[in-house]
Amino acid sequence: EQFVFVEQFVFLEEFVIGARAFRVADAARVAGEVRFVFGNLVLPVVLLTQLVLVGRFVFVIRVAGAARGGEEVRVREPRAVRVAGAPHPIAYKA
Repeated sequence: EQFVFVEQFVFLEEFVIGARAFRVADAARVAGEVRFVFGNLVLPVVLLTQLVLVGRFVFVIRVAGAARGGEEVRVREPRAVRVAGAPHPIAYKA
């Protein structure tokens, strides 16, 4: 596991499961904001506190309520957001 800190932003760059490593999130600073990419999902993140992997599902814990605009999800109010489909959006392993 590798954690990267960009000013006040925290994101998880890689998760290693067994011998297989895969990228969970990529980030790049665009126009003064940090964009997190989850597959085809792009998040301009206001506050990202924790990324958690549960099985094959990726969760963003307490990032913000999201409003979809085009192909982007913009962060608004603090809350747990389900990023990848899963039965329990707020169930996570710390």
